[in-house]
Amino acid sequence: MEIVQSGKYSGSVYPDIYDSCPIATPTVMVNKKVLENSNCFNENIRIGEDVILWSELAHKGLVYGIDKPLTLVRMHGQNAANTPENQIVGDNNILKYGILMAQDISWKQKRRFLSNKYHNIAYNYYRVNNKRKAVLNLAYSFCYDPFRASRLLYSDLLGLGKRLRRFFK
Repeated sequence: MEIVQSGKYSGSVYPDIYDSCPIATPTVMVNKKVLENSNCFNENIRIGEDVILWSELAHKGLVYGIDKPLTLVRMHGQNAANTPENQIVGDNNILKYGILMAQDISWKQKRRFLSNKYHNIAYNYYRVNNKRKAVLNLAYSFCYDPFRASRLLYSDLLGLGKRLRRFFK
C-alpha cells in the first residue's frame, strides 16, 4: 500500500493536465450533478480514461486538492502506471481522445503536448525493446516540437550514460 498525495495539484490546471496529470483516481471527489450534466466519460476507453475525464472536468472549472495523505492505493506490477505496454495504450488514448479532440487548445500548446506524449510512447517502446516503433514515435515527437524533443532526448541520453557508467564500474 502506498500513500497517494495528489492534493498539491490545484487551481486552473487545464490544459496543462494533458502534459502531466498526478491525480490518482481513488483520490477524487466530484459532485454528482457535474457528472450527470457532462458527457465526458468514455466507457470504451480502458487505459487513460481517467486523464481524459479529469481534463474535461478541469476545463469546466477549477480543481481543488487537499494536501494531506487521505488515500492508500495497492500498487502491483499490472497497474497502468507500472507497465510500459499499458503506458503506451494510455498515452495513445490520451492523444486520440483528449489532445487531438480538444478544440480550444492553442496550436503551440498542442504541439508541446503531442511532442511529450510521443516522446513518452517512444520511451516505453524502447523499454519493451521495440526499437522501430521507438524511433518512429521519437520522430513524431521531434516533428511537433524539435527543440523540446531534442532537450528530452538529450536528458534521456544523459540518464542512459549514467546508468551505463554505473553498470561498468
